[in-house]
Amino acid sequence: MRKDIHAVRPAVEEVERRSLLSGGMHHPHPSAAGLTTIQLEGTIRGRYHALAAPPDVGPTFAANGNGHIQGIGRTHATAVVHGTGFILSGHAQGDATLKGPHGKVTIHLTGVPFQAGFQGLPATFAFSITGGTGKYRNVHENGTAALTILPAQGGMSPTHGQFSLTLTPRALPL
Repeated sequence: MRKDIHAVRPAVEEVERRSLLSGGMHHPHPSAAGLTTIQLEGTIRGRYHALAAPPDVGPTFAANGNGHIQGIGRTHATAVVHGTGFILSGHAQGDATLKGPHGKVTIHLTGVPFQAGFQGLPATFAFSITGGTGKYRNVHENGTAALTILPAQGGMSPTHGQFSLTLTPRALPL
């Protein structure tokens, strides 16, 4: 039986040109993405109460109130906020819906600064718009929210009471 021996010659093939990817994500300017900016500024006042939650989740509060927010007008707000629970450290977090005469804006709240587990709610939150309806369907904004809590019964019961939430259009670092 005869074996054919073929010489193998290495060859270089031409490869298409490729661009290197950048180290970060490209975020288009809001106007390029069809988004508009509004400045949320003003105060909501109302009542809050604690919600039943598993002990390791941390304190959870529901709130609703009314006020005037620049960019929305007369505003009714509802919110659920969670404190830090059974974790070494983290951020209190929550979501609020701001309803005005021309639609709704949903904001996400992140407590500033980092807190140890099982701490009360911080006095300052960073916020960013996560959604909207009507006139606010394509809006974006971020800023700070100052939370003031006044427990009922002379400050003896943290489970319910009054609150105020003041929004300003400036972001804080987390």
